[in-house]
Amino acid sequence: MHLFFFGSHPKFSKLEVDSLVSDSVYIGNVGALANCDEKTAMQAFQKSGGIPKFGKVIADIQSTDIQELEKVIAKTLADTQTKKYILSFYTNRFSFPQIGRLIVSLKQVAHRPKFMGKFNKKVQSPATVFHLLKKGGAEINVIEVGNSLLVVQTTQVQDANYWTLVDFEKPHREKHVGMLPSKLARMMVNISNPQPNTYIWDPFCGLGTVLMQCELLNIPSVGSDVSGQAMTFTEENLQWLQQKGLVPELQSETFIYDIKYPRLPDEIRPLSISAVVTEPFLGKMRSRPFDNMRDAIHEWEREVKPLIKSLLQAAYHVLPAGGMLVYVKPVYSYIDNKRVKWYNPRVEFDAKKWQQLIPSDGSYIWNNEEGTILKELGLLMKHK
Repeated sequence: MHLFFFGSHPKFSKLEVDSLVSDSVYIGNVGALANCDEKTAMQAFQKSGGIPKFGKVIADIQSTDIQELEKVIAKTLADTQTKKYILSFYTNRFSFPQIGRLIVSLKQVAHRPKFMGKFNKKVQSPATVFHLLKKGGAEINVIEVGNSLLVVQTTQVQDANYWTLVDFEKPHREKHVGMLPSKLARMMVNISNPQPNTYIWDPFCGLGTVLMQCELLNIPSVGSDVSGQAMTFTEENLQWLQQKGLVPELQSETFIYDIKYPRLPDEIRPLSISAVVTEPFLGKMRSRPFDNMRDAIHEWEREVKPLIKSLLQAAYHVLPAGGMLVYVKPVYSYIDNKRVKWYNPRVEFDAKKWQQLIPSDGSYIWNNEEGTILKELGLLMKHK
């Protein structure tokens, strides 16, 4: 059994895990338990964007007795001869003094392993875990599940430097428009469940973030945008992936296309598209909230709603029955009586054509640092 730990947006992580492994069981907002071998677990983890770490279940203690827990951890450290370790506790059952006494007791293990974590943190940071594992250390996680304790030894952790590289070191990145994070783009691609020997289409490809993730996942993709400059920048970003040795050869196709044009582009017609994954224009970037709700509504109605409508029409024409449309839409902040409130516009779609797979009620919002325009995930499947 392996546990995939959820990231900072657990609901997104759950959707992604469901697309990567079968028969997983959620452990609250901590992670998903999957009955798979290590090779399958590793492949799923390496494809993911929203799984910061995964590990192997080493014990399921049918009690919450800290002495039983100590025995399991001591045996694991002794068996593996781990010299340096850290503990992460996904439970409030044990106090810091109890954890401190546990760590002191573990010093009695024959080879005297050294605790490398912070005593004032119950869950150690992914960066701390990553560097410790790289040096041959171990992380042991303790997760409370009902009246029992699940003990999981971390197998691998995401490399934060990798995501920094693909987000911030590519030749062109969005400085004046809302940047689609590479992790979110990766999750959207996985959630779309692309089929073998088919393409993903991003009709608002901007600077190519979705296409870059498709390349890194070895998924054929096609991108279009109304801006010729955006297409040039997309192609340069894709070429950068190859120059960096992140992909052996490129398989994406790009072309200029205005999605408001009713006729599908010739470049799309001969391709087999199994999913549409995109971030449409979300409105002009703002450093502060709208002055009132009326202005936020006006931005949606004038700038974004027509694009979403065109997106639904185009996606319906290119997708097969059961094909997925994965997109994000804006949630706008505005001021009301000196307080910040949120306007979450509703996307109108034909229920005879589309099945909505997740609610559009603010449940699936990706928070960003700016906080003036948030991204809400939309997930539609073309009716079979």
